[in-house]
Amino acid sequence: MLFLDNINQDCSDFWEEWNCHPIWEPDTNDKSPKDLWFLGQTLFGVYRDDCEGVHPDVIEEYYSIHGCPASRQPHQTGAGHPADEEDNMDEQLPNIIESVSDQQQQHVHHKVVRVPSHRSTFGTDKEMREQFFAVLAEVVTQQITPAYCQLTPDE
Repeated sequence: MLFLDNINQDCSDFWEEWNCHPIWEPDTNDKSPKDLWFLGQTLFGVYRDDCEGVHPDVIEEYYSIHGCPASRQPHQTGAGHPADEEDNMDEQLPNIIESVSDQQQQHVHHKVVRVPSHRSTFGTDKEMREQFFAVLAEVVTQQITPAYCQLTPDE
């Protein structure tokens, strides 16, 4: 505990410097992780996790790789019972959306909030997008680096 603040500061400094160092790979064009992150958001929009705040068990049950959960009648074991065996099987299947909603209701503590769109910053304005990337290419060519990146002259 004695050096915890110093260790946290060192980690923070390393993190800031690491995100600004260039990556020398053919696919990155010597851009830093921060540049790649910014360009990714500019080109593809901001990533939004559809499952944020949802318990992993609920994700596994309804959003897993195994497909829709199999629903059987209490007297069916799943061995040798075809899905069309019961006449009113569709009526007896639980509504997945209602089921998930009911399970998640305990986690909702506020009214519904409208979520803004996370599309490309430029929308359909192709001219502005081209102008931005032209200016960005010029900044990279002239090796202009923001002051907050803490890069040394040899980087």
